[in-house]
Amino acid sequence: MLSLFQKISFENKDFIVMRDDLSHPIFSGNKARKLAYLLNNPEKYSHIQTIISFGGNQSNFMLALSQLAELKGWNFHYWIKPLPKFFRQTKNGNLKLALDNGMQLFETLSSLNLEKIKANYHTDSSLYFFDQGGRNTLAEQGIAECAKEIKKYCKQNNIDDYSVIVASGTGTTALYLEKYLPYKVYTIPCVGSSDYLKEQFNNIDSDLVHPKIISPNFKNNFGQLDIANYNIYLKLLRETKIEFDLLYDPIAWRTLLSKYHQLPKPIIYIHCGGVSGNQTMLARYQRFSQ
Repeated sequence: MLSLFQKISFENKDFIVMRDDLSHPIFSGNKARKLAYLLNNPEKYSHIQTIISFGGNQSNFMLALSQLAELKGWNFHYWIKPLPKFFRQTKNGNLKLALDNGMQLFETLSSLNLEKIKANYHTDSSLYFFDQGGRNTLAEQGIAECAKEIKKYCKQNNIDDYSVIVASGTGTTALYLEKYLPYKVYTIPCVGSSDYLKEQFNNIDSDLVHPKIISPNFKNNFGQLDIANYNIYLKLLRETKIEFDLLYDPIAWRTLLSKYHQLPKPIIYIHCGGVSGNQTMLARYQRFSQ
């Protein structure tokens, strides 16, 4: 995987966008980085026949796993909470794409966690389980490659001081980037509070130094419609001609703009992909605005 770096200007501020969303025609973004260890070591994982995970019905990681399963010829089981009635009738976005890739969907009323999901199977070597969002120490391998590409770009362009910005869900990408780019990484918690994100960091690897957290200065309910998020998505698309995702990126960009003058320049923003899920969010915003 190799990503290009694109210079942009947004709201009269300069940025460099690492286009990790374009690193592969099918399998791209930070989800692909988290799964690189499986692609880079095929002989080590040749025993796998079925991969299993769980999470939200529009998860980017779900889609990435469906793409991986299709590439490798594996079965893919994915567990979710029961679908809303309207969504059951008209599946779209990442869910439809993942199902088209051959994903088998399972619904449960039980709590979604790794141990509960494993209890549904007689575990053997042909099964491989993924925690929600790809939280896994093995994800380090692909993220280390991402850091290596950033270092190479900066060296080629004589950049010594810079900031790397990445939006966080589980925090896996940000945590391992900090390991390979010490004191350069800043991350915005998009799913929960900064305390929640620190807890996620410690769950992944309690020995690693945490990246610096930039908390939003506005109330954020992840996954809920927020007209300010929609507006900045549209403005980014209009001014930069780059489509960002509608769940993480608007929160990150709104926060980044408010902290711009406090950060070392240039600012390298990692575009982690996820735009395939925009179809569902855009439909929700259109209904919301009617």
